[in-house]
Amino acid sequence: MKKQWIAASIFCLSQTAFAENAMLVLDASGSMWGQIDGKTKIEIARSAVADMLKTWPQDHQLGLLAYGHRTKGDCADIETLLPVAVLDFAVFQAKVAALNPKGMTPISAAVRHAADALKSSEQKATVILVSDGEETCKLDPCAVARQLEADGIDFTAHVIGFDVARGSVADRQLQCLASETGGKYLNASNAKELNSALDQLSDVKAEAKPEASLDAPAQALRGSTLLVNWAGPNAELDTIVVAEVGSNTRQAYAYVKDGNPVELAMPAQPGKYELQYRYTDAHVIAHGPLKSATRRRV
Repeated sequence: MKKQWIAASIFCLSQTAFAENAMLVLDASGSMWGQIDGKTKIEIARSAVADMLKTWPQDHQLGLLAYGHRTKGDCADIETLLPVAVLDFAVFQAKVAALNPKGMTPISAAVRHAADALKSSEQKATVILVSDGEETCKLDPCAVARQLEADGIDFTAHVIGFDVARGSVADRQLQCLASETGGKYLNASNAKELNSALDQLSDVKAEAKPEASLDAPAQALRGSTLLVNWAGPNAELDTIVVAEVGSNTRQAYAYVKDGNPVELAMPAQPGKYELQYRYTDAHVIAHGPLKSATRRRV
């Protein structure tokens, strides 16, 4: 019997230990005109960012992105105000001071925009997001974070919920966004707590996700059994997954604790899929293309 496997491919994502590139994402939506203890939230944010910049590590580059600051009702109102570069305190502070809150809260699109801006770097990158509310542009921050991880974009989102009620929809969304990318979530209810949160994150080092690799055919017949050799952290909930390209939905999966190699059933429908190693069944730390082919006629 002829083997149904085609030449094996090895997929691996390497991780670096520290984050030296970061993008600060600021919420400048209309709700930032709300007040806390007699001061508007945008005033408090400007002051807190200025304090953070004073202690920003010299070997860490920093960029600035804002949303909701130019037009009302526009979910595309997202702008990179400063690309990631060596910090120029005066220029950075001037950009933050000029923000004039007006519009919507496109958290998901803003994080994707920031991740895209950072992904060209060979070093692990960090997004620091400050938001005072929930997503208002019909996307799910949690799902977007999962997809970015599945796409192999190596970044960590640390998130500050500013004046966000604990247990609210916004609180849950922001916590999930941080969790799905391996980041921290901090809740700040006033000026003092926002200063403290930004101070903590300005010196945070992004912890490296574990390394993993997969050894399997790049193509297999639909409905056949695929054997996948793996190397990785072997955590309790780690899985090997077949997912359709562009989707986070599992078409087939097996826990690594089931053995090495693991067996996966190829999807019945031909198409373009992806083989993934998911650390704790959440973070994609190795991936590669996998084609489900139609059986040739004799």
